[in-house]
Amino acid sequence: RNASDAERPIDLSKNELDAALAERKIVVRTPGRQARVVALEEALLKELDTIVGDGYEFGRRFITMEDLIFIRDLSDKDLREELKSRGLKAPRRKEEKKVALEEVYEQEAKDRGLAAFRSELLDELQRRGIVGSPTPASGLGNQPQAEDGNEPELH
Repeated sequence: RNASDAERPIDLSKNELDAALAERKIVVRTPGRQARVVALEEALLKELDTIVGDGYEFGRRFITMEDLIFIRDLSDKDLREELKSRGLKAPRRKEEKKVALEEVYEQEAKDRGLAAFRSELLDELQRRGIVGSPTPASGLGNQPQAEDGNEPELH
């Protein structure tokens, strides 16, 4: 291993993985190496969240400035329709509708990011032979499986 690869959770031994998880006080209830690797990868992603500017230092992480401008320019009627199209009840005040829609956009972006991360991690686990390809009949799609065949508990 070269120095840059030595820190990747997928390259750590069982003892190193367990130590890294214990250091971060992460409990993984799903048995198997895959669940521990996924939990550590997700923790490391959170630790690397050091983006600043464009509102990031105030807690905004995923929603873009373009999305914010789009939301801010919507009429009261358009805001209500956007929220309703997502199955949500619109608040009464226009400003509250804007905040609610921003939260929806933020969550949708987070969900897309997590789905992409999980897909890439599963691909890497499959390339390394740690986990086999899920079968279409399993209904799991790109969700990783633990060694016991169950979906790992991800944090």
